[in-house]
Order: sequence, then C-alpha cells, then structure tokens
Amino acid sequence: MSRVDRGIRVVTFSLIRATSGDSPIVAELLTERAAWLARRGIAQWSKKDPARDTAATVGTGETWLLIDDTRRAVGTITLSTRADHDFWSRSERAAPALYASKIATRTDCTGQGLGRLLLHAGFMYARRRGLSVLRWDVWRTNEQLQTYYRSLGATLLRVVVVPGRSSGALFEWKAMDRAVWAAGSPHLVAVEAPEGELRQIDALTEQSVVRLGADERDRLQPSEANHVHRMLDLKYLASQEPLAVGPTDVAPSILYHAGDAWRVGQLVVIGSALGGLRPGLVYRIAHAGVEPSCRVALRGDLVQAPQGASV
Repeated sequence: MSRVDRGIRVVTFSLIRATSGDSPIVAELLTERAAWLARRGIAQWSKKDPARDTAATVGTGETWLLIDDTRRAVGTITLSTRADHDFWSRSERAAPALYASKIATRTDCTGQGLGRLLLHAGFMYARRRGLSVLRWDVWRTNEQLQTYYRSLGATLLRVVVVPGRSSGALFEWKAMDRAVWAAGSPHLVAVEAPEGELRQIDALTEQSVVRLGADERDRLQPSEANHVHRMLDLKYLASQEPLAVGPTDVAPSILYHAGDAWRVGQLVVIGSALGGLRPGLVYRIAHAGVEPSCRVALRGDLVQAPQGASV
C-alpha cells in the first residue's frame, strides 16, 4: 500500500521471497544492472549467466525481491547463511551470520535509495531470525561502491586478494545507524517472511529435579520438577552427544549451514533430522507446548509465498 504525506503520495516498499515464477524477473534485474556497470567500465557480473545462476538461488529460497506498492519488482538481493570460503575465515564462517550477494536495483530507479533499502531489509530479516551480523563482499576495484557502503555505517573489515576472483573487499554490518537511515530513506512497509513450525523432531524426554538452594536466611527452597528433550536424530559431530532442549531455555537454538556443514552454536551437527532442509536458510530448534504434550519443534521460513512480483 502507499501512504500520503502532506497531500503527496509516497511510494512504499516490501521485501518478498522470490518464487520459481520470479526467476526471469531476477535475471532481468541483474542483467540490466550488469549492462549499466559495463557502460561505466566495471565488468562485474559480465561473465555470468544470470538466468542460470538465479534459478539455483531462487530454488533454495535465498533470493528476494524488493517490490513497490503496485508489486512491481524494483530490486533483488540474495541472503544466505553459506559463507564464501575464499573470503571469510574459518572462525567467521562458524559463527551464525547472513551473507548478502547479487544486490541490484532497476537502473531507472537509481538515486532513490533502494540499494540502501535492500540492505536495511536484509538486516531486519537477519535480526528477526536471531542473527546479528550481515556481511557481503565487493569488487576490490569498485572504490565508489565501497565508499557508499561505508557511508551507510558498514565496516570494511579487510581486502583480500584471491587468484581468479575480482571481489574481495569484505564488509560487515552489526548495527544500523538510525541517523543515516532516517535521512532520505524510502519507506519500507514490511519484510514478508512468514515463519512457522515445519515439523517435530523425535526426542527422548528425561525428567529431572532442579534444586533451588537456600534463601537469604539459609532456608531450603522447594525443588522443582523439570525435564529435557534429547533428540534422537540430531547430535554433535565431535562429541556424538545428542542435542538437548528444555522448557527453561530462553531462546531457540539457531540451526544453519555455514557452507561446509550444518551447525548449532558454531558446532557441527549431524543426523537424519537434517534431511530435507535447505542450506542457506535459517532454522530454529525450540521447546514447544507444555507438559505432558510438549515437544521439540523445528521452525523455519514458509518459503512458498502466496503472491509474486510483476515486471
């Protein structure tokens, strides 16, 4: 929807996940931007086939579209938990983060702040899924774009040179500079990313007793019954111990694929419970319900959006 400010219609935008029918739109946006860059002597994306590349990331649910209030697609961004091993260190890859790539807006919308809005929306989505870091890489020779990202408050961590790769300026964003975003930023209505319980994870329930100790007068406090669910089909690779979750856990455990393996809390996990999951998306393992019908739930994005974008 649009809004009216002092009698002037203000266009609003939303971020939606691209579906298979949106692949041609995503390819068009990237091809158009690649041609725009080529006219300015920047060969970025010129050697890739956008149609082939986007079909893969759209299929995994990692590609998004920025749409205006008429549902016209004006930009695209790919968001994934999978880090590029050429650029990011082992410790960086192990920690949960979201990596942005293929950021492009319509060339007839240049100067409207939509690139800024795409990153804003990506950061909002990351925070909503429990991730506090958004990262991306930029071509080493594109100093103008690097300056632009620094002006948004992003941190240039370092520049790495990898044989055969033109990119390598590594940016990270951990906090949003609200003053920067308030200055002339277009209006983002919502990030349309519905989440729900995908399935239940089989687990054994172990009863336990929590001893609360003594109060300030050294009087013993009553004990409380507690329980923990130990997952049958999901365990840590190193220790071979099953993952466990209980009702007192404050936040769900984030399950993510870092490009090399599935991880929880930076530790590699294995098991049949990972079957059918999409590397690149964010999942959460949580205690759900109350005794005696409580369970371990796997939550994640409901990737099939009801509506798509228009050209």
